[in-house]
Amino acid sequence: PLKHDEPMLDGWMRLAMKNQALIVTPFTLAGAMAPVTMAGAVAQSIAEALCVVALAQYIRPGAACVIGTFTSNVDMKSGAPAFGTPTHMQMTLGTGQLARLLGLPWRSAAGSASNTHDMQASEENTLGLMATAMAQTTLTLHSAGWLEGGLTFGYEKFINDLEVLQIFGHLSRGVDQTSEAISLDPIKEVLPGGHFFETKQTMARYGTEFYE
Repeated sequence: PLKHDEPMLDGWMRLAMKNQALIVTPFTLAGAMAPVTMAGAVAQSIAEALCVVALAQYIRPGAACVIGTFTSNVDMKSGAPAFGTPTHMQMTLGTGQLARLLGLPWRSAAGSASNTHDMQASEENTLGLMATAMAQTTLTLHSAGWLEGGLTFGYEKFINDLEVLQIFGHLSRGVDQTSEAISLDPIKEVLPGGHFFETKQTMARYGTEFYE
């Protein structure tokens, strides 16, 4: 907490001198490596990240930097990291707002603290991913297969998490508002009591309109 170690800084400075893209990700868990409050933990993670972003700019003005956070809370009964919690989501959303305020791309993460591929694992990772999507994360890591806070990997969970990622990808496309999409032609083609299976619009879009 509250510092950057020498090997990391050495690599950071060398990469900045070589004009390589840089991502800094302070690992701050509220109640352990950061203040117990959400505001305090997020503020500390941003401060730790901006410290080395400033260093990179000093070494090479204009160096490409991505600000990152891996901020959640700990289970105060065991001290173990917790992921997919309401606090984790709040911290992700808050950090996203600050990254946009600063005008920097940012890296975030999902993950699960569950020991096995169960409902807890699915819920934690899905809520974590939902927060990164809502917060407009530039890069999301630990998004599929994570168990036990990253200590193990589950192949079954990996498959299910990919399905969740595909769903969020579909959601992120937004709603088609082109003139073809909102055309009244399908309404004109169907008589009262009829169906829309054979309208020209349905025939043109039935294979791509919905998530399969």
